[in-house]
Amino acid sequence: SGRIEFAEYFRLLEAVQGEREGAVWQQVIENLGYLDEVFAGTAVQRSVRDYGRYLLQPVMRRLGWEAQSSDDAGTLRLRDAVIDTLGRFEDREVTVRARQMFADYAGSRAVPIEPSIRNGVVRTAARTADTTTFEALRRFLKQADNQEDNYLFGGAMICVRDPQLVLRILELGLTDEWPPGNASGYLRNVGYYSGHPGLGKDFILKNFEAVQAKASRGGRSWTLPDTFAGFNDAK
Repeated sequence: SGRIEFAEYFRLLEAVQGEREGAVWQQVIENLGYLDEVFAGTAVQRSVRDYGRYLLQPVMRRLGWEAQSSDDAGTLRLRDAVIDTLGRFEDREVTVRARQMFADYAGSRAVPIEPSIRNGVVRTAARTADTTTFEALRRFLKQADNQEDNYLFGGAMICVRDPQLVLRILELGLTDEWPPGNASGYLRNVGYYSGHPGLGKDFILKNFEAVQAKASRGGRSWTLPDTFAGFNDAK
């Protein structure tokens, strides 16, 4: 009923630190992600991310980066989710390692990424992408020949946090770079996922007719709601 202080949730989570059940951690990760969105762009978001790192770093150390023969499906999913969340929460160790793994994958040796952590690694690398990493994501997205890769690289690309790369995605969205349905999704969602809703909003309002021309009849009704979803201030 909304009667307790927000900090009580952090105190509650102290009780799960010794938890070994993956389903419990998945719920914690989902809730921390929700709180990260709720407080996006505010001072409280930093507290959420700091606490998230504190809580999940021991889980990452316990799970390790390498899949084990004894890992069940829940463990494999949890490892990927922890990597993804720690990357989202700006954990330095996870970010550095994920960036190196992606660079090795995108380089001339094309070192494959363990399939069970592919999503977390690619999304973490994308969030901190420079131009080289962005161009690799763009290349992989062009080469995607199945829906899984299309979702992976497209979904990771719109998580970039560099404002110049956000603008690049918005500009490319009005070209023939991607199928219209995909382009429409990237255009209206990149502001939200990148943490730069103002960039997305300004671009879409300025180019509204061209953006709507990319969308399906059903998709057009989502353009403005999704564009403004990244804001949480009264205005």
